[in-house]
Amino acid sequence: FCNPSSQSNLWGTCYSIEQTTQINLSNDGIVGEIPSEIGSLVNLERLYLNGNQLSGSIPSDIGNLFNLERLYLKDNQLSGSIPPELANLVNLEKLYLNENLLEGEIPDEIGQLINLSHLYLNDNNLSGQIPINICEQGDSSPDLENNYFCPPYPECLSQDDIGYQDVSDCIECSPGDINIDLVLDVLDIVIIVNVIVDEEQYNECADINFDGSVDILDIVLMVN
Repeated sequence: FCNPSSQSNLWGTCYSIEQTTQINLSNDGIVGEIPSEIGSLVNLERLYLNGNQLSGSIPSDIGNLFNLERLYLKDNQLSGSIPPELANLVNLEKLYLNENLLEGEIPDEIGQLINLSHLYLNDNNLSGQIPINICEQGDSSPDLENNYFCPPYPECLSQDDIGYQDVSDCIECSPGDINIDLVLDVLDIVIIVNVIVDEEQYNECADINFDGSVDILDIVLMVN
């Protein structure tokens, strides 16, 4: 049995809470979910869990590992969304979440990971808009291919970064036709104004000039 005051039981092994700086269980045949207890290893710098059969969501408790520099979760069966708490890992240099079943959007907080040199989110089921904040994280060429991200994409990303995306579920609209009624009229202008005033989520149909943001310039173009 592990001593709960000084150790954490992970996959049948007792890890010292204070002294454990690395866990390498790559291709080790482990199954099930990542235990939330992983967040207690506050001095962990490297966590390699790639190439296993891990399932379930990424526990938000990983956000407690402030000293973490490398996080390898690729090639598993992880599902759910990417926890915004990962943005707490400000020392993170390598983040491999690729080849999983992750869904939803990339959290805006991704931009806080300014020390990243390797960001791999490819080969998942991620969707929605790629946040402009991705331009603020450290990896100037993140791998995002083979997901369901809808255009337009942030200008900081190259076509190689984006790669192939399944856009079959993306909303198709003509620029300015916000309510998709096939008519450009005052109702569309009202919606654009509300998007700006209420600081609603980015709406690609309202982005008349395709600059990645909805602002007064789009209203001017719409009126013209």
